[in-house]
Amino acid sequence: IKNAQETGLYNGLSSVFSKAFQLASANVFSGSPDAIAEDIKKTLAVTKEDVMRVYARYIKNRPFIATSFVPKGKPELALSGAEKAVVVEEPVVQGAEAPPAVEEEVAYARTPSKIDRSVSPPLGEKPVIKVPEIWSSVAPNGLQLLGIENDELPLVSFSLRISGGMLQEDADKIGTSNLLAELMMEGTASKTSEQLQDAIGQLGASVSITANAEYITLSGNCLARNFEAMMVLVTEILLEPRWDEKEFDRIKNSNINRIRQQAGQPNAISGLVFNKLLYGHDNILSNSPLGTVESVERITLDDLKNYYSKNFSPGLSTLHVVGAVTPARVKQASADMTSRWPKKEVALAKVGEARVYPRPMVFFVDIPGAKQSVIRLGAPTFNGSHPDYTALSLVNDRLGGGSSGILFTRLREERGYTYGANSAVPRRVNQSFFTAFSSVRTNVTKEALELFREIMAGYQNTYTQDDLDRSRNAQLRSNALAFETLGNKMNLLLTMSTFGLPKDYIAREQQALVSMSLDQAKKTIGAYLNPEHLFYLIVGDAATQLSRVKELGIGDVIMLDRDGNVINE
Repeated sequence: IKNAQETGLYNGLSSVFSKAFQLASANVFSGSPDAIAEDIKKTLAVTKEDVMRVYARYIKNRPFIATSFVPKGKPELALSGAEKAVVVEEPVVQGAEAPPAVEEEVAYARTPSKIDRSVSPPLGEKPVIKVPEIWSSVAPNGLQLLGIENDELPLVSFSLRISGGMLQEDADKIGTSNLLAELMMEGTASKTSEQLQDAIGQLGASVSITANAEYITLSGNCLARNFEAMMVLVTEILLEPRWDEKEFDRIKNSNINRIRQQAGQPNAISGLVFNKLLYGHDNILSNSPLGTVESVERITLDDLKNYYSKNFSPGLSTLHVVGAVTPARVKQASADMTSRWPKKEVALAKVGEARVYPRPMVFFVDIPGAKQSVIRLGAPTFNGSHPDYTALSLVNDRLGGGSSGILFTRLREERGYTYGANSAVPRRVNQSFFTAFSSVRTNVTKEALELFREIMAGYQNTYTQDDLDRSRNAQLRSNALAFETLGNKMNLLLTMSTFGLPKDYIAREQQALVSMSLDQAKKTIGAYLNPEHLFYLIVGDAATQLSRVKELGIGDVIMLDRDGNVINE
């Protein structure tokens, strides 16, 4: 616990903002900003007796509040003496919407000031972006090594990324790599799950393994003085899986339950069906990396072993290391891993292209009685190494990149339909997409969809030089903080290796931002955000909203089930 809290203290000082926050907090609560330097000393001085004394005084036998969440119709499963909580739902009434908000100039007494606060101060000079120096090498077994040395804090972050993920799975056993990633953290050949977690904890470290559609990532964070010991554990996790049948059964059942829960969640349904519409049912990218209930039920422990033996290859992997550790230390600490992990030729699966819709189309998934509708629209774009990625990201910023975007302003602030509306251009190894999305109250489904359509239809013609300059300035200035934390630096390395970009890709993208003209921006919008090639997906209550959506006349409204299959009405 002490090691973990020491690591946490340093992680909490990694950015300029977090430094300022910690100094201010220390000043408020301890009377001096430099009191933070004493915090870790106090933590390391705590004894077991101190812990038990505080527990007995403040927690043991003290009054508490407990909540019981039980299946419908099973109140006997609640804690003894529990009282039923009553939740009052606000009715959602069709046609009861307030008119759009209108901004009005209101006269008010201004607080006296030495400066004119009605005028925004001018921006300073654009900051000079200094990209961290990146070192690289290739181990004898083909493992790529990428790193950034930074000794500001006594910390190290690491990430081993293995290409493949769901792409390498059998079509009838989707979810295999996800199960494998979870199982690999449940012990090694010589350590039980509890022993492995204890060994990680003793180093004050954190380690996790995740799988997605295109890769598996083993990542973590530790104190620099424990880096070598941490790499011993990472090597053990990677090369000596425990293959525990009991843990496998538990994880498998847990994932099946998770999939069943998501089957009732409109946002999860929207994401799954969107992928089906984008890629088509026969493209493996149309699946969720979790799999389906049926596919996961078919997966055996032997399937995980087969996937591991066939697809875990150093030639498809890169070890990224950032922090207070030299390249020589990284190479030495990873020497055991590279010597024991043999070369293996593995071909990555090829996937087909996404669908291009020749005209706008609307799809509807029924969630009877839903109080909200999830609206999502999209179109295919390109892969993450495409030269147009920077341009498309830039023009998307004004549309829906944040709370200053047009979607957010018009759907939330003007109309009050939603808590937020955004758009995004995910960066993927294979063909990616543009998407815009929001969850709105059921009774404004038609109005929100109409507004989405209106915004998208007019975006190219209404995009101005001011829009371009604002987004460009924001991105160029935000890049001044883009590499300050270990996490920022790690993302730089992961982006470079995952998408096969050169070491100077940041400088190239900066130059693309600086040189972009309004004409180029408008052409980018026309090429990738063309309203005539967008498809629209609504997940909501068909009984009250389907007929209203049809009134818009965007196109034939096609009913789908929750797996994205067409329902013949």
